[in-house]
Amino acid sequence: HTPQVLYTYRVMAATDQKIKEKKWESVQIKAFTSWLNGYLSKRNMEITDMSTQLDDGVKLINFLELLSEKRVKQKYIEKPPTRIQKIENLHIALSFLEKEMEVRSTASAENFADNNLTLILGFFWTLFKKYRIQTIKQDG
Repeated sequence: HTPQVLYTYRVMAATDQKIKEKKWESVQIKAFTSWLNGYLSKRNMEITDMSTQLDDGVKLINFLELLSEKRVKQKYIEKPPTRIQKIENLHIALSFLEKEMEVRSTASAENFADNNLTLILGFFWTLFKKYRIQTIKQDG
């Protein structure tokens, strides 16, 4: 094969890989959005966009409380107007996750505030694995 043909094959393979990754990302977004909304609906809350609607920490705190069946004891701002206050709320959520739920976060408060979808999905995958396995063990 000529160098041009080999280059074309590599580009096609890379494009195919990116398409597969986007499809997998879409599946994760749908699954995790549904999982979150299953809990958040108990407080008349909902998310439609994981990458932007968790950036103030409020829905994340509510979700973690419902998932763990524990309350966040630290006071947080329900409608934080500034980035700093949003990050403070997110720190409260992640601290609760680590101390009360015994889960080490794979994402930082800033990752949520910056709408970093890849790290947010990784965060929920870690949480999902722990809590789904617990549910299966309890049910089984």
